[in-house]
Formats: sequence, structure tokens, C-alpha cells
Amino acid sequence: MIKQVAVRKLNTFLDKKGSVKHMLKHQWPEFVKFGEIYFSTVNPRVIKGWKKHQKSTLNYAVPEGNIKVVVFDDRKESKFYNKIITHSIGTLNHVLLTIPPNLWYSFSSLGNKKAIIANFLDIEYSKDIHYELPLNNDQIPYKWD
Repeated sequence: MIKQVAVRKLNTFLDKKGSVKHMLKHQWPEFVKFGEIYFSTVNPRVIKGWKKHQKSTLNYAVPEGNIKVVVFDDRKESKFYNKIITHSIGTLNHVLLTIPPNLWYSFSSLGNKKAIIANFLDIEYSKDIHYELPLNNDQIPYKWD
């Protein structure tokens, strides 16, 4: 585990009309403040990333489909320096994945279905500085299949 990366099991309420899935509550420690929320999709066999945000904390939940998220810590002062963690989240594992600032992340859909990702940020995307690297690079010691 990388410090400050958090995984919280979320509730799903089902009935004959459909479902309600929790994402984030104000009283949870993962909630810092509201910046913006957006939804993105990732198609089957597509990998997005590598990205790193300088200021914002990301809170990912996947209400439809499933994704694999890879997080890499390149903060030299961190005791988790050069560590990689992976999480599978989505319909099969409805959790909130919190990724703090200054960690690299990348994700891909799992299976043959498009995934929908909800991202609750603590600051507006346009007010942050973010970095990108190509999937295959010499800086991150992870190779996608």
C-alpha cells in the first residue's frame, strides 16, 4: 500500500427498478472539499495514463464496467518511493479509490465492456498542474500487458 491511497467499500442498493450506488459522503475522511466531478469512459482494451496531478486528490468510483488502476510513487521523500500498487474497481468491486497528489496513475478497462468512471476532485481540473508520460517509458517500472 502507498500512504494516503485509500480504498473504501461502497454500498449498492438494489431493487426491481434498478440500483443506487454510493460514491462519497461529506463525513468520510476521503472528502476534503469539492472542486468538480466529471465522468469519463474507457473502451475495452484501451489504456489511459500515465498522469500525475500536482495539487488535486482524485476520488474514483466506477458505477458501470470494471477497470484496473495502477498507481506509482516516484516521490523521493516517500517511504513508498518506487512502489507500485494495483486495484481492480467497478461493478465487481464497488469501492472508492482515493489517489492523492503527486502520484502517477494509469488505468484500463477489464473485460469486453466500456467502463464509466466518476472522478470527484477536491479542486477544479483547470486550476491544477498535471503531467503526462507515454505508457512505455523509462521512469515508471510497470509494463501493461
